[in-house]
Amino acid sequence: DKITLTVPALKNQEIEAEVRYIAPMGDYATKRATRATGDFDLKTFEVRLYPAQPVDGLRPGMSALWRRDK
Repeated sequence: DKITLTVPALKNQEIEAEVRYIAPMGDYATKRATRATGDFDLKTFEVRLYPAQPVDGLRPGMSALWRRDK
């Protein structure tokens, strides 16, 4: 599958990336609510993405944002 990502370090450049790996098991974490009572349990999965085309300035470890359409 391919998704569109925004890379803040590259002036919010949008890139297309291919999903090549999703971990079969997630890790649990607890995130504390800042303005509400109670905690939230999060389950995170490792996902590996690779750019569909070479992107100038893109480096391993850079943050990329994905907006999920509801």
